[in-house]
Amino acid sequence: MIIYDSNGTSILSVASNRAEDHYNLGVHNHNQGKINEAIANYIEALRLRPDLPEAHVNLATLYYSRGKVIEAIKEYKEALKINPDLIEAYCNMGNAYCDLGEYKNAILCYRAFVEQSSSQYSSQVNQVVQMIIELERLI
Repeated sequence: MIIYDSNGTSILSVASNRAEDHYNLGVHNHNQGKINEAIANYIEALRLRPDLPEAHVNLATLYYSRGKVIEAIKEYKEALKINPDLIEAYCNMGNAYCDLGEYKNAILCYRAFVEQSSSQYSSQVNQVVQMIIELERLI
């Protein structure tokens, strides 16, 4: 059950044991800029259903935006264990590894992104290939 404010326009909380409801509220709060609330919603969704890869990815993205790079990598890894087709997570995890200076791990992530990318990512693939080349020069 979704609980709205007195105007019926803003979602206040979810009185539910469904992970999807908490996940959806997390997306809503994230879109509203309510990052702490979104993080709490995604954590609750994952408590109820740890195999929800989108919640792991969204939580990772929020952690990364808050500078919690190690936590972000952990969540990206969890998401990819569940669904290895979430190729954006490889690229995002590569960025996180770069922030840590772990260029070999970053290259592995970027290569996975390039190898699994479809034509819809063609412009990104070119950029990621250039990043791989630059990182290989560093190591």
